[in-house]
Amino acid sequence: MIKKGITIRPEDTDIKKTDKKNIEDYNIEEIRGWTIDELNKIEEKINIVITRYFSPTKEHEFKTIVLNSSIVSTGAKMKILRNIDSFDNKMISKVQTLMNTRNAFAHLPLAKSATITITNKEGNLVWNLENISTQLDIMNSSGEIKKKNTKELIVEYQNVLAEVNTYLESYFTHSI
Repeated sequence: MIKKGITIRPEDTDIKKTDKKNIEDYNIEEIRGWTIDELNKIEEKINIVITRYFSPTKEHEFKTIVLNSSIVSTGAKMKILRNIDSFDNKMISKVQTLMNTRNAFAHLPLAKSATITITNKEGNLVWNLENISTQLDIMNSSGEIKKKNTKELIVEYQNVLAEVNTYLESYFTHSI
């Protein structure tokens, strides 16, 4: 039997959240953690959608045991959502995009890329470093690996994340 505990508020923790307000101020380690944490929040909302759909008599146990990520992967939860008629399948694709990006940040090394211009000045080659950027190799849903600029990927992640969160909030108020 699982016993329910007390609710701990965010301010009641020994591990504080960052004071940084803008993702652009995060270093790479913070960005990696942020992408993981944000997808965890989405997965928790998906757990609520699935739990409400099935309406188990032991709701807490269903969420903490049956929907536990070590038992049912996020990918498997997407398959469950595909079978809930009221859930928009386009959002499932967007969650899968978030999953791919999160996996890239969690598991892949960053690669540096440089843009260099070479000019000929009176018979001498002059090399000029235009910019340096970081990239990740992202595998899309078709299995193709694409190089993505890390900063652009973060912006894309934020935009898709906002869209999915907006949809889920609307889903909770209109569908259930």
